[in-house]
Amino acid sequence: MSRAVLGPSGTFSEEAANNYWAEDYDGQVANSIDELFFWLDNKRCSDILIPLENSQAGIIETSLINLVKYEVCIKGEINLPIKQSLLASQPYQLEEIELLVSQLAVYGQCKEYINQFLSKARTEITTSTTRAVQIVKEERKRAAAIAHNKAASLYDLHIITEDIQNSNNITRFIHVAKVEPELFAADKASLIFSLPDYPGSLSDSLKLFAKYSLNLTKIISSPDPKSADKYSFYLDIDIKDQINDFQNVLQELRLNGIMVKYLGAYNSIEAS
Repeated sequence: MSRAVLGPSGTFSEEAANNYWAEDYDGQVANSIDELFFWLDNKRCSDILIPLENSQAGIIETSLINLVKYEVCIKGEINLPIKQSLLASQPYQLEEIELLVSQLAVYGQCKEYINQFLSKARTEITTSTTRAVQIVKEERKRAAAIAHNKAASLYDLHIITEDIQNSNNITRFIHVAKVEPELFAADKASLIFSLPDYPGSLSDSLKLFAKYSLNLTKIISSPDPKSADKYSFYLDIDIKDQINDFQNVLQELRLNGIMVKYLGAYNSIEAS
């Protein structure tokens, strides 16, 4: 089995993969989420683990768009507590730091700390926390990166401060594969649908879930990459002990002319 995650080495994606597959991750690493889906679609790998949302920064739009774009299924998920650290090439005092580098979502995860201690530092956005560390390593200015503390030993940096994230900082990673989604007794299921063009179509669709007493744990709208003037809706549904009810909803949605993309049933894992 060929697996791939968002790289480079030292990212939280790698830690999530170690927890999810219960072994040291030794698969491929991609430069972006878009690249992961491209590899999957072209059979360069059979499974990918991608970040879908963070409890502080919200949904990762690129992941959602690719779930709409490609014919894939979700096979599982893991929720990983995220602990961020401030790293630099020298043991700077906080007031000495001129430049702060990290991934866009990470700034939201560490907003409280940044506002309190690093509000005067210029910020730079990069593609991953590990790339931020690499930039800081080469930077001549007094720069610091926000990243996994593991990156300090990998890139010979100093840990200025640990655990700078906001409270309750958790990222949800999903296991995605290019296979037909199955329907079986599981914790939850996910689907994407697009609606007929008439007033109240969203309300009518959601009433079907209430009809069968199915709990929607998430609903997110996103621009449809296949149509400039349409939106798709991503749903997570609690189906534990209600697989027959969920089957009925799928059937009724399709009978009502709603385009449904079923992504699969799966179980959730909490990282150790």
